[in-house]
Amino acid sequence: MGKHFRWAVVGPGNIAESWVQDLKWVPGARLEAVVSRTSDRAAVRARELGAPRWSTDLDHLLTEGGIDGVYIANPHSEHRESAQIAIEHGIPVLVEKPLTTSALYTEELIALAREKKVLLMEALWSKFHPLIRQIWDYIDHGYLGSVRSMSLRFGFPAEFDPKHRLFNPKLGGGATLDVGIYPLWLPVAFWGNPVDIKVMGRMASTGVDAASIAVLGFHDGGIASCESSIVYQLDNRATISGSRGYISVYEPWFAPRKAELFMNDGRHEVWNHRARSTGLCYEVQHFQDLVESGSLESPIHGLDDTLVLARVMDRVLTGF
Repeated sequence: MGKHFRWAVVGPGNIAESWVQDLKWVPGARLEAVVSRTSDRAAVRARELGAPRWSTDLDHLLTEGGIDGVYIANPHSEHRESAQIAIEHGIPVLVEKPLTTSALYTEELIALAREKKVLLMEALWSKFHPLIRQIWDYIDHGYLGSVRSMSLRFGFPAEFDPKHRLFNPKLGGGATLDVGIYPLWLPVAFWGNPVDIKVMGRMASTGVDAASIAVLGFHDGGIASCESSIVYQLDNRATISGSRGYISVYEPWFAPRKAELFMNDGRHEVWNHRARSTGLCYEVQHFQDLVESGSLESPIHGLDDTLVLARVMDRVLTGF
């Protein structure tokens, strides 16, 4: 691999640009190439992002060599095909969430990665954030008592455009796949597969889900309220409640800078995180560490975690 970890970025849009900016916080990480649909855009984005190489064909780029990892950030509907190409080349691949647009596609992609013995990870960046890890460790150790309720929200008003990836069903649009995965992942990661899901929401005229509230019930009595929207603003906060107290995580809870602990005995703590970046660097560092150690799955967000989450999103989308 050498002293640098050479990344290729597929789909160099806004999300990828933020991701690339965070590479400067990861030792050894270097943007080597970008892949886009047209040669004009690929060349322009390579110049803007500082990549020495560009291509319109991921298969051809990986055949040429010189790539240590692929980050996929094209529209949701294209994740599976791009990831398959990287896996077939034996190149570790980090795929922007959601991994694919359905549990079936997710299961197929995971099976391929395991068959080929290639590292595949869903880029659920919140799960690697230091303050999220601190909160997780706190509740996982039982300090909050028996956790029985979570309330999580993420929403914003996007200008309606039927051709935009957010509203276009052919591009995997909709609130659940784009932002709803954030409120859903934490309770699912903590409690496991829900035994019951109740959903209320509204659809956009294009047929994708525009907003929803999903109430998840779990086998040990846990309840989670998960709200998402691409048509109205939410406070983007989270509350985790246990028998001994509760934790409030402030906006944006999925990349938090502040959380507060309120205990029943009157104890109060404020937890702060001084952000050095957007927070995407933590998943990149974790991924590179996995490659360096020869690991094929993340212990923080493994492929079984990704599959359970995909199945829950399927249930939410069919619950309207």
